[in-house]
Amino acid sequence: MHALKDLQEYFSWSYVQARDRVIWLQDNFTSEVKGGKNRKYQVTDNGFAYLERLHQLEQSNQDLKSAQNQLLKEVKNPEEESKKIKVKSDKIGPKYVELLEQRVEELKEDKYRLQEKVDNLEQRLIKGEVEEKKEGKEEFKELGLIQVIKKWFTTKT
Repeated sequence: MHALKDLQEYFSWSYVQARDRVIWLQDNFTSEVKGGKNRKYQVTDNGFAYLERLHQLEQSNQDLKSAQNQLLKEVKNPEEESKKIKVKSDKIGPKYVELLEQRVEELKEDKYRLQEKVDNLEQRLIKGEVEEKKEGKEEFKELGLIQVIKKWFTTKT
């Protein structure tokens, strides 16, 4: 399943362009789109192939409406559809794969950074370290576990 953000990045569409095309796809090919009505849109692999063909038609200097009509004509004639629209099974464009790999790396870095923060905070809590501000200076004070819990419940946020 492909989200709107994936379609935006792959086809270089704005959010509105991607959403409009997905809504059109949902109106004409109901089974190819999930979501809508306050839920995120998700497009199937077949739907992605239709959008890819629509994008090709638009790139060949057709306006959106005529490209959509052309796609509908192609789908109604299955012999033309098999020639022009190649439904993706396991084949995904290299640009899309590269974008996904970059995003995975970013998420791994974020996870590592956040895990370090969590570990640091756990160690501070275990040691009973509490920050106290005195006259603009931060000072650390060692407290027992009971005092930390007591301070935690009595401190206003």
